[in-house]
Amino acid sequence: MDNGRHRSIIEIHTKRIGHGWASLHIKYDPVLIDIKKGTTLEDEDLGIKVYTDPADLAQERLNKIRYGKARSILERRQSEFKEGRIRFLSEDFISFYRHLASTKTYNLTASLKQLIMFTGDRCPFYRINRDFILRYQTFLEYEAVTSKGKFLTHSTVSLYMGQMIYICRAAIDKGYMSEEDIAGVSLSRIPDDTTQVSLAELRKLYRCSNRDPRVERLLSLKLLTGLPVSYLLRLGEHHLTSDEFGNWILDVQGKRGGKTYISKEAAEIILDSIKDTTSFPGMSYPEVNCLFIQWIMNAGLKKRYRFRHFKMQIDSLSDIFSRKPR
Repeated sequence: MDNGRHRSIIEIHTKRIGHGWASLHIKYDPVLIDIKKGTTLEDEDLGIKVYTDPADLAQERLNKIRYGKARSILERRQSEFKEGRIRFLSEDFISFYRHLASTKTYNLTASLKQLIMFTGDRCPFYRINRDFILRYQTFLEYEAVTSKGKFLTHSTVSLYMGQMIYICRAAIDKGYMSEEDIAGVSLSRIPDDTTQVSLAELRKLYRCSNRDPRVERLLSLKLLTGLPVSYLLRLGEHHLTSDEFGNWILDVQGKRGGKTYISKEAAEIILDSIKDTTSFPGMSYPEVNCLFIQWIMNAGLKKRYRFRHFKMQIDSLSDIFSRKPR
């Protein structure tokens, strides 16, 4: 929408506060939003008091000065409206999101920050559709991070996606969007962090031939060693040694790292991965996650698992098809 096609009433009002005084306010009809500050503008108290019934010339002069100051603020606000620095809520999805974030009792601010990272400070309503929402969900799952640089948990992704749908529904109620804009949107089933992949699902995954060999080796190592993927991604040849008895030892730095004995099968996977220049050493965690989710989708698993849901540890990859893991 364009400011030039709509009129906004921005004018000064007085509000009696007693004892012969009144405060000056700027009324906005309809409600506008300050793009830079992210605050809604409906009834702005200017912090200026005037006499309701001036008793003498001095009080009239004081009123004249203070009304002049209020008018200068009013002219600045009207100029900001013409320049688009303050806008109608119906002009921009981000502005509407900010408005609800400032008026609702529950927290929408954290999800708003992620949305701005995805879209930028402006996002017109016509861009919001099923494809946009699905791309936003993919961003939350594989790229979005917290203020501490950690990837979002599944429960957080589910919360933020639920809030996105809520905002869209509120915009539809206001007439800023139509029901057709989000037709067919259904949030995918994201398991919580306590969920564990079943042995049947693991077998189905490994039977799928359409998979990236690097991600397959990474998952196999996690199942054989029990180490987090974040440690496995930074493995180097110097981390792998053997003792005088031929036992393989893996030395990984970090809180959960340290020296641990691993099987010959796991050691061979690590050596093969290091020799392969296209393997996972040097891959980023989001890149690995994208390839991993693609493997899960190709295998036909109903839930969008991540590596943390593979909590079982096995002695050999053949155990996946022969017997239960320990």
